[in-house]
Amino acid sequence: MHGVIRDVTALFVRTVDPRIVVETRLEAPCALVLGDRSLLQNALLNIALNARDAMPEGGTVAFATALCELAPGDPRLGGELAPGLYPRCG
Repeated sequence: MHGVIRDVTALFVRTVDPRIVVETRLEAPCALVLGDRSLLQNALLNIALNARDAMPEGGTVAFATALCELAPGDPRLGGELAPGLYPRCG
């Protein structure tokens, strides 16, 4: 996921007004996810562009990862995942 985020931020930072600060906080030691790389890039870029459009006077767009622990019984497990540590993007 970190590579996808780096690619998106490199593209995004060239398209924004200088009053918008782009930050990355890639804190998850392992941010491996299953998914189509181009679809993930497209989704992140669309979210970033929507954020840009919502800040006509400037602001900060942050791309971040962290680890999230899902305990037994956590509804986010959805019956398909085992309890444990998972990357989270925010």
